[in-house]
Amino acid sequence: RVQEHIFQTAELNRELSDFLNKRIPDKTDLLKWKGISFDVLDTRMLLGLAPIFQRWFFYRNYGLGYREVDELLKKLRAGGHLETGEYEIWVSFGEIMIARRGHIPLEPIQPPLRIKRNLTILEYNMALQILVGRCRDFKETRNSVLISEDVVDRSTLQIRSWKYGDRVYLSGKMVKVKDIFQKHRVPVWRRRLWTIVEDKYGILWIVGLVKADRKGNGKNCLRLEVKKINEQKGWIFDY
Repeated sequence: RVQEHIFQTAELNRELSDFLNKRIPDKTDLLKWKGISFDVLDTRMLLGLAPIFQRWFFYRNYGLGYREVDELLKKLRAGGHLETGEYEIWVSFGEIMIARRGHIPLEPIQPPLRIKRNLTILEYNMALQILVGRCRDFKETRNSVLISEDVVDRSTLQIRSWKYGDRVYLSGKMVKVKDIFQKHRVPVWRRRLWTIVEDKYGILWIVGLVKADRKGNGKNCLRLEVKKINEQKGWIFDY
């Protein structure tokens, strides 16, 4: 009765697959950023599921094997990095970044890019603009800051990605940028890409997080602002 048992097992597996498929979230429900060779997922919905549904999600959507999923599930809460036969995976601060091995999603901005007035970085889906005017005529937002014009060396103004050891002057002391990332719960994989504006005196702005303390006369300001080039696409500041 081998054939009969094989048929019955196959039928049970089909029914089980149908059951699981109806009870796990669709990948689009978790997708925060869809790149050419990577996905960024929000883990909050996954963490509310039973382990069998979590396993099936990664099996169905990414073809991960039992041991690979087992390792990934261990990192869902604690965070960490995992390499499989096909993917590199980073889990950090409620976010999973899954990239195909050998296909780096984005490269850090190195060497730095000079900033004159407007700058577009297509790979980052980011445009940076500088406006000059009276400080009282501008307002700051999460993606824009005001810096007194007399404390900035415009000729050396540039943008680059974070590098290990960076420090910024805040509240009368030098602070590690790494500690600022930790405080703001910036996922680990985003940090190597995070943009920083600086001049010859040091860091002016860790984009979207903090600006350096530089005392000026407060009359005329530079307004630095970053915007998405395409609002329908992701960028590193969405986390």
